[in-house]
Amino acid sequence: PVGVGSEVNEYYGIITDITTQRTAEDAMRVAQAELARVSRATTVGQLTSSIAHEINQPLMSIVSNAGASLRWLNRDPARLDKARIGLEEIVSEGERAGEIIRSLQSLTRKQDPAFARIDLHHLVRHIITLSRSELEQRRISVNYALAAADSFIVGDSVQIQQVLLNLVMNAVEAMAEIKDRPGTLLLSTSNPEGGGITFEIADSGTGIGPGLSERIFDSFYSTKAQGMGVGLTISYSIIERHRGKLTARNREPHGCIFAFTLPLAASEESL
Repeated sequence: PVGVGSEVNEYYGIITDITTQRTAEDAMRVAQAELARVSRATTVGQLTSSIAHEINQPLMSIVSNAGASLRWLNRDPARLDKARIGLEEIVSEGERAGEIIRSLQSLTRKQDPAFARIDLHHLVRHIITLSRSELEQRRISVNYALAAADSFIVGDSVQIQQVLLNLVMNAVEAMAEIKDRPGTLLLSTSNPEGGGITFEIADSGTGIGPGLSERIFDSFYSTKAQGMGVGLTISYSIIERHRGKLTARNREPHGCIFAFTLPLAASEESL
């Protein structure tokens, strides 16, 4: 009886330990997810004027086309063909504005990761569209070298967009104080021989200081005076979750390059 009692007590103790550990792990996951969402919202907030500009463009086009369509309908005889063209343009521009708003909602709301087949090239261009006004205001030119023949990966669209947005804003900040040379951003992709797709974002900013390349992805480490230092850390963990690794290196003669390689959707689906 004593032996049985001892076994029960010991077993009970083990259950308690695992439960406590599980609770701590769950709390950590919730905290990390919330920090990632706050980081996304903060980055989106930095782009408020740029996003407002992007939404304003289709809205202005809708108003303009609606006015033109009314004028065509009021003619005698009414030019229904011209009015139809205007209405089709209104539908197209309305969908464009809706797409931007839906994207922002997905970036800032709480939601569980949803892995699906996504086109990395599409996400790259979409993030630059959201950032375009900000880039133009800072006189940063964007060049594309999206040379990958296969750009489809399996991943969470919102999380990959967060990485791209963080990397773009990081590059913008790195070029903020540069006055003696143009600000340039080069976005490139390729399909390396080993498989997968490699994405690189190169800027013409200040580069990575001596001894900082290993610390740049550390939690709460920031090279910016007012930075929290979570954007790159979160980006690193997201790429790791997608079976890749985010790296940083200096670029010659100026700036730095952030890069990651992810498995292609075809190879993921065959596993």
